[in-house]
Amino acid sequence: MGTCEELAGGAQPAGTPRPAATAAPPADELRWRFDPAADRRATGELCKSLSAALVAAPWARTVVCDVTAVRTPTLATVNVLARLRLTARRLGRGFQLDGVQPRLALVLELTGLAGVLDADGAPAGPVAAGSALQEGREAEQREQPVGVQEVVDPDDLSF
Repeated sequence: MGTCEELAGGAQPAGTPRPAATAAPPADELRWRFDPAADRRATGELCKSLSAALVAAPWARTVVCDVTAVRTPTLATVNVLARLRLTARRLGRGFQLDGVQPRLALVLELTGLAGVLDADGAPAGPVAAGSALQEGREAEQREQPVGVQEVVDPDDLSF
């Protein structure tokens, strides 16, 4: 199961001790530790948990998901990570993977999700809540066929 590593003001969820040797994350970042044992059955619960953590941390602009514990990635792992990303984006937050092992990077590349899940470490900025726009897309423009003219029947009442 995933756990939140850092909440507002350094507070931790009940029963979650903070490791002594770790540095505090940047002020606009929510650290999330991914449990590699998570499977598809736990996806809904993980997404609810992430949503609750993000609601409790309105200052967090980006979720940084620590996946260093994922040694043998499966498609179920990729599915859970993609759902967590969708949850963060629906709440207007960015999502980024941290500590991606070579095997996980390969699986993400093979599934076409390496860029979507920001496995290369590039920061994923937050999006406006409810935004349906995709970055880097342009409207399709078509040229009119040359030499084609539309013929209108004057007796056609469909106009």
